[in-house]
Amino acid sequence: MIKQKQITPKILLRIVESSTTRGLRVHVLPRGDKWVVRKDGSIRASGIFSSKEQAVTVASNIVKENKKLYAVVHDRLGNVTQRING
Repeated sequence: MIKQKQITPKILLRIVESSTTRGLRVHVLPRGDKWVVRKDGSIRASGIFSSKEQAVTVASNIVKENKKLYAVVHDRLGNVTQRING
């Protein structure tokens, strides 16, 4: 059986700071058994949700309101599974 890894604060920081598109992304990330929506460069999450689907819906709404942004959805291992354009 393959053991699933959790995203550590170090990995989360790398994800948020790793690109030249800083400030243009909204991330959907796991946090324990919850899911968070966090904008690039933000210290605090925009929201914490009990399901990934709720977090994706909120991230989609954020990028629809601001066409310059796009959302990046991660799985529990930190891999990008989806990109949502504004």
